[in-house]
Amino acid sequence: MDLFYQTYIAREDQIYQSMPRRKPISGQVDPPELEFGVDWLCHGAHSVLDFGCGNGSLLFACAYRGVERLVGSAPMPISLGQCGKTDGVARH
Repeated sequence: MDLFYQTYIAREDQIYQSMPRRKPISGQVDPPELEFGVDWLCHGAHSVLDFGCGNGSLLFACAYRGVERLVGSAPMPISLGQCGKTDGVARH
């Protein structure tokens, strides 16, 4: 693994470690400009695959909109730890 990628992973780990662990209480997307895109993505969808899902907030918004099968993948296991998974893939 090259130095640039290692530096990137270390920075992402810092970001996710500093984020509070909290359960979303609504399907609202932040920033609000993403609402239209998430609505479009979820309209009529049975499943969503999110590469680089971070803490899973967009997947939660998709679940709130009725999507039944959600899979998130992130290169940094610490980010998946934010949504309670540590095996490299969050499945809901």
